[in-house]
Amino acid sequence: MAAKFVSERNIKFLLYEVFDVESLTEYEYYSEHNRKMFDMVLKAAIKLGKDLLFPIFEEFDRIICQQGIVRHLRTQNAFR
Repeated sequence: MAAKFVSERNIKFLLYEVFDVESLTEYEYYSEHNRKMFDMVLKAAIKLGKDLLFPIFEEFDRIICQQGIVRHLRTQNAFR
């Protein structure tokens, strides 16, 4: 089973129901934005986190558990 590190449903609930992010579109600066654009940005952020950041964080956790510290060389190699 794949590890789930974020719930898109919960994030959408927070953005649209709790924080009413769509009300920002009433301001001139955000007037060209809409819910579709917010959803596209959210999907891109989740994809970036899942594909790029999550594997790196998993590797960091493994190193920390095995050695107790993160060595300078290994952290640099993880970002290559």
